[in-house]
Amino acid sequence: MRTGLNHLPATEGKMTMDDEAPGPGWWKASDGNWYSPEQRPASPVPPPPVPPTSPSTPPSSPGTAPTEPVISGGPLGEGSGGGKGGMIAAILVVVVLIAGAAVFALGGSDDDDASGPLSTRPDSTEEPDSTDDPDPTDPPETTEEPDEEEDEETPTTEAPSGDGECRLEGVDFADDMQVEILLANPLGAVPSLEVTYALTDADGVRFATGGETIDSPQRGEQFRLSSDTLEELPSSVDEDDVGCTILEVEEGFDFEYEDPGPDDECEFVELDFADDVQLEATVTNPFSDTVDLNVVYAMRGADGVRFETGTQIVDVVAPGEVVRVQIDTFDGLPDWVDEDDLTCEVIAVSSF
Repeated sequence: MRTGLNHLPATEGKMTMDDEAPGPGWWKASDGNWYSPEQRPASPVPPPPVPPTSPSTPPSSPGTAPTEPVISGGPLGEGSGGGKGGMIAAILVVVVLIAGAAVFALGGSDDDDASGPLSTRPDSTEEPDSTDDPDPTDPPETTEEPDEEEDEETPTTEAPSGDGECRLEGVDFADDMQVEILLANPLGAVPSLEVTYALTDADGVRFATGGETIDSPQRGEQFRLSSDTLEELPSSVDEDDVGCTILEVEEGFDFEYEDPGPDDECEFVELDFADDVQLEATVTNPFSDTVDLNVVYAMRGADGVRFETGTQIVDVVAPGEVVRVQIDTFDGLPDWVDEDDLTCEVIAVSSF
């Protein structure tokens, strides 16, 4: 027995603090008191084995036994706050450990399947498809905008190809209707072209039919001609409602023209007081007889577009004779022809 200790009065089944057990089976609690064997609490249930941990959690050393929780205080139902509180704390520790082990087992299983050290998933050797990703060095794709300048049409005096087109220009001093014809020769080298057109009212009803003869057309030559219908506009038809359609372009009559000689020429002289075009032509008689020589000429504006064809007769021309003749065309210049662009050409000769 240790001396100097004050022994407290013993209670039932409980001894006060002493260094030696009062008898066999007695046990000493954390409060320093001895308790009888029947008051020893049941041994706590050991926690389940901890599953293998991930690399972030260091595994327990092999052969190390689980640490038994320390139970403080006295037996259940005994003592003041110390013994009962210790037992409750011990139970809570056991519950927390069991719950933590279960959660860890569930969570650790998912982690191990994904990337844990015990994962049996084979390493993937498949390389990503690089064709799906754009090459950062490639220039960005751009959508080319159409070149607006290419779509824009440059206004010219050229006539359309094919069957051409026509329109009512207006009426002259005699109230006769004047029709403008735009045409490109669709037939090639022929003696002449016969162009037939129709004028219609607002309802598409034809009220006039006209035509124009083009002498000695060249292959692919372009024309912009004025045709005098020699008819007045009907009073029942509004000029703004008149439509014009090319009905037919066909080969015309063969006047048995001869091609001009290499020295035959025509040139513009002036516009007279009435603004009529004055020309001068130099021609050699190609025939073997003395004939009345018929000179056929064409006047052209910009881009070589023919706007007028005329003839001039020179009487009694000997074979091989050269004649120079002044020609009053009695025609003025169209609005679209500039005087500086006007050219003249002898295109054929014939005899009477």
